[in-house]
Amino acid sequence: MRVDFMMIGAQKSGTTSLAAQLAAHPQICFCREKEPAYFHQVADWRAELDHYHALYDPRPGQLLGEASTHYTFFPQYRDTAARLYEYNPALKLIYIMRQPVDRIVSLYSHNFVRDIDREADDAAIAHAVIAMAHSLGLQVTAEGVENEAQLALLRQYGCNDFQGYLFSRPVPAEEFSLLLQNGRSLPAEPAK
Repeated sequence: MRVDFMMIGAQKSGTTSLAAQLAAHPQICFCREKEPAYFHQVADWRAELDHYHALYDPRPGQLLGEASTHYTFFPQYRDTAARLYEYNPALKLIYIMRQPVDRIVSLYSHNFVRDIDREADDAAIAHAVIAMAHSLGLQVTAEGVENEAQLALLRQYGCNDFQGYLFSRPVPAEEFSLLLQNGRSLPAEPAK
């Protein structure tokens, strides 16, 4: 028994929905457990293959598939790609992107933004993501902006929009409309 393909996508890219639609096809069997992330979270993956395979109930002749967003995270084991190849050299990896894309809003960006003003690596990653998005003609929204130093760096890197506690904590819809009526806006950009 071998899994034939994996659909990998960022959060909100539709991997779960597409997997559900494909699972209705009589020649495809998907993993019963949503996103087991087996190959990048299990230390001795070879010894526990029976557990992984037990997550499938294939009928003869069916293709086996897994849909996951977990493989887009930084893996617990850096050799995840080698593990997948060793498991099945013919494994097909299908990366799902939702189109059309006109703006990058990363659900993970707050992890980089959080320490952007203190960690050179986080600042470099944020700068690279913004530059890449702009080279593709995309707009960028940074999430998790909590202080003026973060905002200043993101502006310097050319980020288009911002959200985070610097501007407001989450509020009910009624309070949000009051924020708009009262003219809540970005702190002024310093003169150049």
